Amino acid sequence: MIFYAPNIHIGGGFERLKSLLTSFDEDSGVQFVLDRRIINRLDISSLKNIYWVRPDPISRFKAELFIRRLKYKHDKIFCFHGLPPMFYKGGKIIVFLQNRLYITGFSVAGYNFKTALRLTFERLMFYVLRAKVTEFIVQSNSMKAQTESNLKGLKSILVTVLPFIDQSSKCLTTGTLEKKYDFTYIADGSAHKNHRALFIAWRLLAEKGYFPTLLVTLSDENTQLIQMIAQLNSDYGCNIKNIGYVEKDIIYKLYQQTSALIYPSFVESFGMPLIEAKQLGLAIVAAKLDYVRDVVTPIETFNPNSSVSISLYVLRYLGEPSPLVELKSPHEFISYLA
Repeated sequence: MIFYAPNIHIGGGFERLKSLLTSFDEDSGVQFVLDRRIINRLDISSLKNIYWVRPDPISRFKAELFIRRLKYKHDKIFCFHGLPPMFYKGGKIIVFLQNRLYITGFSVAGYNFKTALRLTFERLMFYVLRAKVTEFIVQSNSMKAQTESNLKGLKSILVTVLPFIDQSSKCLTTGTLEKKYDFTYIADGSAHKNHRALFIAWRLLAEKGYFPTLLVTLSDENTQLIQMIAQLNSDYGCNIKNIGYVEKDIIYKLYQQTSALIYPSFVESFGMPLIEAKQLGLAIVAAKLDYVRDVVTPIETFNPNSSVSISLYVLRYLGEPSPLVELKSPHEFISYLA
């Protein structure tokens, strides 16, 4: 088998990759094709036959040519990065589809030019190459339904729901650490993660006199969002703290210091932070979308398109629901007009 995982080097994809690579036997006979950026980030001493791919188009193209030459030696390829191979033919092609953006119409307008261009190209490649795939593996029922809808007319392609999680994380407990944050949102600054609506909701809360703490994990490259945090904290007294990108072991400690996970993302294939929060017994306040209900039962749900909705359900979780309108009788209505 060829294990093909170029461009997987950060985030949830890297964590899943790491758990899989440590599960292979030393004499598995697998040909690995991996991103060179992970070479010093995990122990791969037990793995043989590794072809390293640099993060540039030429190296990626050479990797595609490399796996094409292996089709007579390996009759199966597992594409962990979510895209079918360009040139590999003749064997069984299995694609682990963990990016819902490939199969949705979510706009690229909110991304920077480079990311929007890359995503548009990858969507095109997925559409052009999908017919050659033998099987797609997805991680949730809603992802399966959406994938099958995207593959309409390609009846021979199998779509299998096969989620997995690192078994070592199941034993984690909340411990006795002091709760420092009311809410935590573990996510990068991609447009579909919906940070702007979340931050505006925190402004609305501040305008009503509520200042819950919100912890986020935005890397330095998300300059506009970081500036937005600084302005909201300064002008409205919002209590938003950004600690930058953090590794997995630190994330678990942050969960233990948090009362609830808030999750306003528009698009997820699995939503690993939701699973982690559930395992640790955290309350979950999340978008009212299928990917959430696939894996957890949140205590409150909101419309992710509305900052007002987010703020109202945060208040509801905090035990401060907004008052309902008082209904008047027709007589009282006429009396008001008189």
